[in-house]
Amino acid sequence: MNRYHVSPAIATVLLCIASLCPLAAAAGPGPEIWYSPDGDSPDYLDLFRHPDQWSRARSHVSVFQLSPQQTMGKNKSGLNTSADLGAVQAFSLLHSWGIKVAIEVPAIKEWDCTGELAAKRTLQYVDIVGQQGGAVDLLAVDEALVSGVQNCHLGLQEIAHRVAGYFGLVSSGKPGIAIGITEAYPRFSVAEIGQYITGVEQGGGKPAFVHIDVNIPALAHRADVHPEQDLRALQALFRQHHVPFGVIIWSGYNPTPSDRVYYESSMAWARRVHAAIGAPDQVVFESWVIRSSAHCAPDQKDCTGATPRCAADDPPYCGKGSVPLNLPESSPYTFTALLNEGAGVFR
Repeated sequence: MNRYHVSPAIATVLLCIASLCPLAAAAGPGPEIWYSPDGDSPDYLDLFRHPDQWSRARSHVSVFQLSPQQTMGKNKSGLNTSADLGAVQAFSLLHSWGIKVAIEVPAIKEWDCTGELAAKRTLQYVDIVGQQGGAVDLLAVDEALVSGVQNCHLGLQEIAHRVAGYFGLVSSGKPGIAIGITEAYPRFSVAEIGQYITGVEQGGGKPAFVHIDVNIPALAHRADVHPEQDLRALQALFRQHHVPFGVIIWSGYNPTPSDRVYYESSMAWARRVHAAIGAPDQVVFESWVIRSSAHCAPDQKDCTGATPRCAADDPPYCGKGSVPLNLPESSPYTFTALLNEGAGVFR
């Protein structure tokens, strides 16, 4: 992990945030719930063809988040494209349900270390949704720090400067769309994430939210990481910044062999988050997880990787980003069933 200098003053504030400052109670009936189904899930479009199958879960959802796969026109898998969403009137239905539309977007990536091309692509994604009758309310910048450090070999402050420039380019092209940030933990420490957000703000970009994507298996293998304390520190830090703070709920394993494993692992993480900080401002139920063979264990080495081995008796969507199935909410281990139980944990 890259380490950056933290001034004694900032270190003192962070120490207070982490261990001494009182934790304020969450206001209102509960957190804002985001729902982001896996892009290749075979029943993705059935969310709009059969809305009766998730009416209770839908009542919890404030934001429906799309991946670039759903907004770039054609995609590698050919599944669940923007045209497909338009054909099932997904965007008009979301609007009628009072659910906002968000897109996960790039800012700094290995194919663009400046943020300028990424801004153009983001504007194209928004236009594509518009062509299908939709309107984008929110953009979630996907882990610019990871790409900036790992692929572009940039320092933290330079990444913040370029992300602030991305904010400006997108806001100029599409005024009124709120832009937030998703970042990786514990790949980056509380101090690094805080310095990064401060740098973005100093460059003129005001994040509408910050979502933390936690590498859950890494928590068990790093003695230097204290996730409960760090979640409290992050929550308090972003309250100081007046920025809504959210946590992504997911299984922690990619690939995952079954919907049940995804469900149970996600619920365990949801309960751990709630025990640490109560309800964050936003809870993001998201999956980007590839389905491995049902014969695999979650962490079985010969079942991991981008193209896990599938058996003849596995479903045809094995090996794709199809975990978990979405419907119906009445069945155990579906994503909408997870939404219902997970929302209950935080409310």
